[in-house]
Amino acid sequence: MDKNFQNNKECVMLKEKSQERADMNIRLRQREEVKTLFSDIRHNPKKYLFIHYSSESFENNQGVPRILTVKISNSEGNDIKTFSVLHEAIIRKIGEDKIAENIDELEKAMLDKLLMYVISLNPQYQIFLHWNMKDSSYGFEAIALRYEVLNGKADFNVFDKFAKINLSDELQKLYGEKYIGKPRIQCLIGKNKLEKPAMQKKDEKLLSEGKYAKLQNSFNARYESLLKIINLALDGRLKTNHNIIDRYGFNPAGIFEAIKDDWKLAFVAALCWLFIAIIVEKLFFS
Repeated sequence: MDKNFQNNKECVMLKEKSQERADMNIRLRQREEVKTLFSDIRHNPKKYLFIHYSSESFENNQGVPRILTVKISNSEGNDIKTFSVLHEAIIRKIGEDKIAENIDELEKAMLDKLLMYVISLNPQYQIFLHWNMKDSSYGFEAIALRYEVLNGKADFNVFDKFAKINLSDELQKLYGEKYIGKPRIQCLIGKNKLEKPAMQKKDEKLLSEGKYAKLQNSFNARYESLLKIINLALDGRLKTNHNIIDRYGFNPAGIFEAIKDDWKLAFVAALCWLFIAIIVEKLFFS
């Protein structure tokens, strides 16, 4: 019985080690894929469009958050396109104090322009980068649902033709799941000493007071911070809380990847090998 128990224990340990190796291989493969992706983004900035938007809270508008501002630019932050209810109000000479009572008309006009812009893009070439725009509360589906609420028809499916990449997921693959605290955007802004945009509660207060200009300025600052985070990550200069073991694991393949990626580690490894070679030579060949 004891022998069977020991055999079972050894089998469990072997399976766990095998699973650890498999997980590490997956992690290393994902890292290589992200590195390849980031290299392509750096070299082809016009191919990748970063999209982000601001909305009201989820409780409003029949459970579909109202869209307030949408911004799209290439990955370098150039050629920024802004679609907002504030811009539509300015075009129509509607004062800021009258935006709330005309909000449906302004939001519809903004989404119509967004629709026409996206239609003008090339889904065979261009790819959307985003930060957690992945469901009906906040994402491409939420924009489509909001358009349907305003128009009574589901015409806003143009995003379906485009490939989309969630940069939040890509950073987790690159650095590990615990690479930064939550909320991740705010923690990354603090860690990298970027200018801090207004917090969500302050934005909600501005919205309740009808201060749409200040609200858009707040969103613009948040968009700029996200672009800086993206470009720091692309350049390999993003500061995070990850350590080498979190990122690479503690095994030969992971150690090799760490040395390959970091010239400082490569230099230390070279010194260690040189020291070992000198010791071996003195012990066995002197």
